[in-house]
Amino acid sequence: MARARILTAALCLAIVGIAGPAQAIQYHVVFDASPLVYGAANALLNGNKKQQQQRRRPVSNRQHLIGHTRQFPGSYYVKKGVYYYQPPRGRRAAPPEIIENGSFAHVDDLATRLEYELGMMCLDIHDNYSHNVGHSDVYRQAFQVWQLAQQMHSSDEALNETEVAEMIHSIDPLFQPVRREVNGWSRRSRRQHGQGDLQSKIVRVEALTHHLMNSAGPVRSGAVMASKETPVKSNKAK
Repeated sequence: MARARILTAALCLAIVGIAGPAQAIQYHVVFDASPLVYGAANALLNGNKKQQQQRRRPVSNRQHLIGHTRQFPGSYYVKKGVYYYQPPRGRRAAPPEIIENGSFAHVDDLATRLEYELGMMCLDIHDNYSHNVGHSDVYRQAFQVWQLAQQMHSSDEALNETEVAEMIHSIDPLFQPVRREVNGWSRRSRRQHGQGDLQSKIVRVEALTHHLMNSAGPVRSGAVMASKETPVKSNKAK
């Protein structure tokens, strides 16, 4: 009996190396090998599957990725320092659109997404992170950032580009203390708001802020904020 099990083990291992793991499992069932042999063959099978998945999975070099959703079609990403907008896929795959620095392209869509993510983040902090130290201060700060994003989104057509750019560039300094304070916080799940936990929302808020700052471009020094001569171009994603 022991000799038969040794023979079965050798056969299974040989078939894994020659014919592939699937055939080895079939022969293994026929010979009714011991649990030790089955474990060895199964380990090789799982190992080969992981290797195949690693080989098939492409290495993404995209940064600041904002994915496509039903509510917000289209996606944004940065590749090799270039900012892109990928239109939603229809019957024909549309090529990605390069968003030039200072072009104000898709500012309205990005601002809408930012307002939504900040709103979901505030609700998440209020409902699922209230037991953490400093919760009240962090919530108040996050709410102020949301108010700024809401003001920017609701009044962007009445503001000139310089004013909108200044509002966009003021979001990141206000948001960074929130990001630092919530580091290490624990979650007690009561209600789900938006996608993922607090950290995933923070990642999306920072990504959206990067895309907005690129689209708005640098703030012009010495600009007259009272000027209304250059209205903001509303460039929504189609």
